Amino acid sequence: MKKGMETEAYRLWIDWQEKIVSFHEVAGFEQLPFATHEAQQANAVILLAAGFRFQ
Repeated sequence: MKKGMETEAYRLWIDWQEKIVSFHEVAGFEQLPFATHEAQQANAVILLAAGFRFQ
């Protein structure tokens, strides 16, 4: 990333009860922010392995 550019925030939105994850904002889902794309993707893999569905 070039110096002076804004840091992009990476997020997942999660419905813990229904075990659903989204890469886009969904009303009623909890937002989880990550500092890097790699951290977001690593957490997505963990949630997938834990039985979460993605939409």
